[in-house]
Formats: sequence, C-alpha cells, structure tokens
Amino acid sequence: MDWIIGIDEVGRGCLAGHVSVGAVMVPVGMASISGVNDSKKLSPAKREQVNTAILAASDVHVAVVSAPVDMIDKNGIDRSVLACFEGATRRLLARAAENNLGPVIEIRIDGKAPRTSFMPGYPVKFIIDGDALDWVIGAASIVAKVKRDQQMVELAREYPGYDWEQNCGYGTPKHIAAIKKLGLTPLHRAKFCRNFTPASKEDPGVFGLCD
Repeated sequence: MDWIIGIDEVGRGCLAGHVSVGAVMVPVGMASISGVNDSKKLSPAKREQVNTAILAASDVHVAVVSAPVDMIDKNGIDRSVLACFEGATRRLLARAAENNLGPVIEIRIDGKAPRTSFMPGYPVKFIIDGDALDWVIGAASIVAKVKRDQQMVELAREYPGYDWEQNCGYGTPKHIAAIKKLGLTPLHRAKFCRNFTPASKEDPGVFGLCD
C-alpha cells in the first residue's frame, strides 16, 4: 500500500506560545473524512468533532511536533517551522517503516517552498492554500490547531490576564493591552512583542523540539 503525508503548521503569527506542526499519513486513494477543511474555517466545536474523527480513523496516522518559544526567538519562526516539518515527517516515515506499511510516495506541505532545500531525496510538494485544497493537509491543520489550542487554554491558567484561553496567543487587542500593562511572560516571543513593550525576558538557553 502507498501512503501520502499532509503537513501544516499553526501558531506562526502568535505573540505567545509554541508553534505546532501537524502531520497526517493516509493511504493513497482514501476518501476525505467528513467535515475536513482548513482549520481556520471551522468553528471550535466543529474542529473538535472532526479532530475526533481523524484520530479515530483506523488507516490514519498522526504526529504533532512543536517548537518552543526559546527556539523561535533564537532561530526565527521560519527555521523553527521547517524543523517541525522535518520532525513530524520523520516521525511518520519511521512509523511506516517500523510497521511495514509501505512507501510514502508524496509529502504535501501547506505554503510556499522554502528558499533552502528541504529533505532532499524525499518526494516533497509545497501547495499554497493546501489546507483548503488538499484534505490530508486540512486534516493536519485541524489536529495541530486543536492540540495547540488545548495547550494554550491550559497555559492561560498559569499566566492569567492575557486572555490566552480565547486568543491562543494571537495578537488580539485584549492580548496586546495586557502585554502593555503586565509585561512579558516567559512564554511570549520577545522579538514578536517589541512593538508593544520595551521589556525583555532573559534567555534560559533552551533549544529543541517539544511535543
């Protein structure tokens, strides 16, 4: 059996929190799971419902890899996202090999191709608006967003006042007002927040991927 991997990221433009990449591996020719679309076009309740269906599908394999704030501040968002793309891809390739599932014939990633080569030797295809055009990429965007949103809601309890339970770290007016009033937390992306506060956080030197 031949397989396809679809990949998408969430949290690229956030002021706070990690960036996450979802990867979904399905057999070639598998019909779309009902309700799958670009995660941004679905209500939170609908995303949760479709995410449950994706995770329950017997022929679907899922991986979510994240880059922490420290990595984003050190390497920049583009390099951090690419590292997550590679981490999620390799995780599913390893699963396919370990379980003798068959070859992955194409890896589809939402967005424009990077200027640097990405995983040379592998069948990678970048698709602009892929989360809306390709259901496997759309499924990846859903699993990544649902997991990241859940994590940001949990982190909102540790850092109240920034409305993360609603904005999930994006730069809403309420979030920006809180930054100006309360300053930055260790989970804010210092370089992303320079327009809102002169404050800076110390760099603890953490570098790597987290799940």
